[in-house]
Amino acid sequence: MFEEKKTPAATSDDSPASLQAFSKNESRSRELGAYFVKACLLVVIVYLLSLALPKMPSPVVALFWVAFTLVSMLGVLYQMFIRKVHKQLLYPVGSIAAKFNGGRTISIIGSFCLSAVCMASLLLEAPKWDAAEKGIVVLAIVLYPIVECLVGRLAKREFEPAYQTAAKVRWSCVVVAILLCIGYAVWMFYGMSSGKAFNTLFESLINTSCPLVHAESPLLQEAAIGSWITDSATNLGLAQIPESWRQICIAVRVVLCAGAFFGMAHLLGMCSLPWSELKKAFASVDAIKLENEAGVRVRYLVAAAIMSIALFGAFIWVDGEVGNAVGLGKSTALQSLAHQAVATSAYRIGDTYYDRATFEGIALGKEADLKAQVLALKESDIPSAYDSCNGKVDAFLDWFFSIATNNSVRSNISKENARQTMQDYFYDLVGSDADVQLTKQVNDCVETARELKKLLETGEGCDAVHLEDGSNIPSWLVDSESVEDAPLFDEYKQEAQNVIDAAPASGVSKAHNAKQTVLAYQFETFVYSDSRFDSMVSSVEDIADQGNTASDAFNYVKGMFDKGTQYDGFRSNIEEMLANCRSQTEMLVS
Repeated sequence: MFEEKKTPAATSDDSPASLQAFSKNESRSRELGAYFVKACLLVVIVYLLSLALPKMPSPVVALFWVAFTLVSMLGVLYQMFIRKVHKQLLYPVGSIAAKFNGGRTISIIGSFCLSAVCMASLLLEAPKWDAAEKGIVVLAIVLYPIVECLVGRLAKREFEPAYQTAAKVRWSCVVVAILLCIGYAVWMFYGMSSGKAFNTLFESLINTSCPLVHAESPLLQEAAIGSWITDSATNLGLAQIPESWRQICIAVRVVLCAGAFFGMAHLLGMCSLPWSELKKAFASVDAIKLENEAGVRVRYLVAAAIMSIALFGAFIWVDGEVGNAVGLGKSTALQSLAHQAVATSAYRIGDTYYDRATFEGIALGKEADLKAQVLALKESDIPSAYDSCNGKVDAFLDWFFSIATNNSVRSNISKENARQTMQDYFYDLVGSDADVQLTKQVNDCVETARELKKLLETGEGCDAVHLEDGSNIPSWLVDSESVEDAPLFDEYKQEAQNVIDAAPASGVSKAHNAKQTVLAYQFETFVYSDSRFDSMVSSVEDIADQGNTASDAFNYVKGMFDKGTQYDGFRSNIEEMLANCRSQTEMLVS
C-alpha cells in the first residue's frame, strides 16, 4: 500500500539541489546541537568554578586560569591566523615578508596575554554574580547563535568564503559581548540605583559582596581586594551622587566588567567552532594559502606550552610572595590602600562591626543617663516618695478612728469587706499620689540599665553601621577591638549589672511582672501582711454591722479613748512598715 504512494525518482524533490540543501540543513543542525552542548557545559563549569574558587588552593587556581587562558588563546590566535593568511597573499613564497608574516611567536605571546587578562577578569567577576547576572550569561547561550545567524548573512555578502567563518565568529563575539554589557548596565540602572544608600566607604565595603576576599590563595585574595574596593566605591557613588550623574558610575562599573563579558562571549564563540577550524591556529600559513592539508606545527604547540608553564610559575611565585608578606604580619599594597580609604576604627561584637566613635557616644550617653537616674532616685525621688507617704499616715489614722466614732463611716463597712476597705483606703490616702511617679522612675532606671547591657553585649541600639554579613570584613580592613575586651566599658557593664541584679530584691521586677505599681506591691508585702495591720482590721470587723444605739455609744466612747491612747503607737507601726518599703526600694540604687 505504501509502495504505490512513492514518488518517482525523477521528481524535482530528489534533485541534487534539494539533496544538497537537506544535507546542509542537517549539518547545521548537528553544529547547533554541538554548540549548545559545549556552551551549556561551559556555563556549568564557570558556575561551579565560581563556587569553588574561594576554597581552592593556589596551584589549582593557577591550573584553571592557565586552562581557560589556553582555550581563549586558541580563539584569538585563530583570528590572527586568518588575518595572516589574507596578508600572506600579498607576498611571494620564500620572501622575507612572507617568512615574517608566517611566524607565530609574537601572535602566540600577544593572544596568550590578552586571553590571560580576560580570563582573570572572568574568574574574578563570576563569584560575585547574583541571579540577574547569571541569567544574563545563560541568556547569552541562546543569544549567540541568533546573532551569529544574522552576522553570517552579512559575512556572506562582505567576505570571501575562506574568511567568512572567522569574520562571522569575530563579529558575533563582539556583538554578544556588547549586548551582555548593555544588559548588565540596564540591570544596574533599575536594580542597584534603587538599592541601599551608604554614607561611608566602610558601609559600602562591608555590604558589597566579594567572596574571593577570603580566598585560600593569597594572590587571588589580593586581586579580589582591588576589585572589591572598586565595586564598593562605585556603589557608594551610586548612592550619593545626583541622579543625573549616576550613569557615569554605571558606565565605570560596566567597563570594569567588560573583560569578563567579552571573555565569556569569546568562549561561546569558541563553542561554535569545530576543531577542524580551530586547529588552523597552529597550522602553516603557506599551507592554507596553497590550499594544502593544514597540519599542526609542533613548535607552535611548544610555544603555547612554554607560555602556560610561565604563567603557572609566575602565579605560584607571586602567590608565595604575597603569602609570605601576609604570614609575617605585613599588609599588602591593596590591603593598605583599603585600610587607608576606610580610615575606620571599630568595635566588634561577634561578627558585627560598629563605628568606634558612634558606639562610644551611644554607650556614654546611656551610662550618663543611668548614673543620673540612679543619683536622682537615691537623693530625691525615693526620699520624696516615702516622705510623702509618711506625711499622709495621719490622714489614714484619722479615717481609721472615725470608723468607731462616726456612724456614717461605719455603716459603709461590712465584716466581709472590712479588710479590702482598709487596704483601699490605706493606698488611696497614703500611697496613691507618689506611686505612679515612683514606679515610672524606678522602671526607667532598670530599663536604661538593660539597654546599656544589651548595647554592650549585642550592639542593640547602635545602628550606625548596617551589616548584611559581618563576615565580609577581613581583620586587616579596620582597627577593631572586641567590646568584651575593651577596658572602657568595664565600669559601664558593672553599673548596669548592679541595677539589674538589684531589681528583683528591690521588688521592682516582681511588681513589674505582677503588673503592679511599686507601692501597691510593697504595701501588700510589708503592710497588709503585717500582724499589726491585721489587728487593726480585726478591730474594724468587730464593730462592723452593729447598728443599735447602745453599741454606737459604746463604740464612740471606746474609739475616742483608743485614739487618745493608741494613735501614736499606730503611727509608729505604720511608719516602720513604710520604712521597710523604703529600704527595699533603696536596694536598687545602693
